[in-house]
Amino acid sequence: MANGHCRSHGGKSTGPTTAAWRERLRAARTAHGCHGAEGREFRAAVADLLAQGRRLRLIRALRTHATG
Repeated sequence: MANGHCRSHGGKSTGPTTAAWRERLRAARTAHGCHGAEGREFRAAVADLLAQGRRLRLIRALRTHATG
């Protein structure tokens, strides 16, 4: 079309243009499951625990190898 928009679906969105619209969009963007802040914190805690376990197993292996 002459205005540069697709006849079928109007073209791409220009995004929120008013402060109220941006606030509504920000409030609506909630992350569920492991995609939010709580999920990231949980995954970081699990990764820390796994790393700690690997360190402890390595230390135990080194001690048993040195004494054994």
